[in-house]
Amino acid sequence: ANGASVPLEPSPGRDDPIAALRSQVALALGKHHSQIQLLCSETILTDGPLLNEVLPSPNTGDGAVTITAVVQQLSIEEMKNHIQMRKGWDQKPLAFATMDWIDPDNYGRSYRKERFLWRGNGGTDVIFPEPQDINVNMLPFVMGQMISVPEEYQHYWPMIEACNIPKEEHGKVGYLTVHESMVPKGQSQRRPGLHIETPGLVMTEDGKYHNHPFMWGCGLLRTDAEHDKHPELPKVEGGIYMASNVANSCEVWQALITDPGLVVGHHGDLEHIREVLGKGHLMEPNTIYWLTDKTPHEALPLKEEAYRQFFRVVTSALSAWFPEHSAENRLGTTPDPTVTKIIEGSKFDM
Repeated sequence: ANGASVPLEPSPGRDDPIAALRSQVALALGKHHSQIQLLCSETILTDGPLLNEVLPSPNTGDGAVTITAVVQQLSIEEMKNHIQMRKGWDQKPLAFATMDWIDPDNYGRSYRKERFLWRGNGGTDVIFPEPQDINVNMLPFVMGQMISVPEEYQHYWPMIEACNIPKEEHGKVGYLTVHESMVPKGQSQRRPGLHIETPGLVMTEDGKYHNHPFMWGCGLLRTDAEHDKHPELPKVEGGIYMASNVANSCEVWQALITDPGLVVGHHGDLEHIREVLGKGHLMEPNTIYWLTDKTPHEALPLKEEAYRQFFRVVTSALSAWFPEHSAENRLGTTPDPTVTKIIEGSKFDM
């Protein structure tokens, strides 16, 4: 739109597919490839052919060819195609669930068939420990091993156990957050605004956007009708577990953003589709919720001043860990380098 040139590395060649050029331009601009329209003169370049099949012959003129990239903004109607929503309360959970729905001894399955009429309440209560003004964020620890948690936080181990984390995650690095503080009336303790945890396209420390999926715990409900004795009982894999002790302080939606790169704004922001999502579910206090990193949620401003305790465990599928925003484990547990990249600096500058 502003006529500026877009440097590409490596430089595209005539034998490259148009689709590859579109993806390369999109990443250079920090956009999803479907938002990029390529023009050569007045001809729209569509995916399929190679560049040399549609560009002027290199023997004409000076051989240079100008290709214009137009960034197209998706409409709300187009974004709806990338939002999966549960249509009614008589359907199984899609994007979040309470712990009475998850059975750790049966591979994270639902163990009550009547829970298919689940309404997002009635979860098993947990007891928060006495507060100590702790504020620790994304502390690496080994799931299933209390000894990997520093002693000053081990009084939260019963809550970690209450998460019913599937056995497949045990032995892997997870991330503990505990935030205990007085929250003034009209303010939220955690990040305000509707969002998901996975931010879509991310610029890393090399100053470039990358096309890999950015994971922040992932999370899914998997079924296997062909090989499973109980395909009606989906398995819980990965995800995020969270709870607080204050009512009406967090809201969550039974919806999944299936393509974050197309839908979300900066750092996973979803305020622009709030009307599409409709009314969410107010999380019950003292109840652990499982959700995915593509589940819309938000911290709410409190109606009255209250001392709030917030608890969260993010499972092993974490793409990036930011020391500036995270707590080091003095016992030595660090993010798994085969899964998680440690990135210096502020994530908010990316």
